[in-house]
Amino acid sequence: MKFHYVIIALVLSGIAYFYFNPSYKLSMEAKLLYSMEEYEEAKEAAEKAIELDKYNNMAFFVKNRSTLTLETIEFNREAQKYKEEIVEMLKREKGAFSKADRARAKIMSEIVVAEYEKLSLNLVDNLEVKSEAEEYYKTFLEFKERLEEN
Repeated sequence: MKFHYVIIALVLSGIAYFYFNPSYKLSMEAKLLYSMEEYEEAKEAAEKAIELDKYNNMAFFVKNRSTLTLETIEFNREAQKYKEEIVEMLKREKGAFSKADRARAKIMSEIVVAEYEKLSLNLVDNLEVKSEAEEYYKTFLEFKERLEEN
């Protein structure tokens, strides 16, 4: 019978430790923010949790996933910006590139393809962000290949 009380006491003290420990409390907050797609805030909360306890694995997990998702979101922004610039060049030149614009568009395509290949998409949970990055990659890869053909 005493054994049961010891087990219950250990379980309750473990729960109390995670509930009242500021580092783990912050990491739970970070995990919640991450699940709500608030990646910047999740990363900040996880960093604070790591400052309090450098062995907090949950905080490391959330920080890393948030960082990778934020990198992918930034990649999508940059790819969209390059896409808009290329469309603008085509409008300006009435559907054809000048020699300088062709070279510039090729460099933009190479940058997007290279940056995509650096991403760790297998660790990004947000399927919308991930699929958007994949679409940009396919578009710019195809565009790059077309530019190299001509």
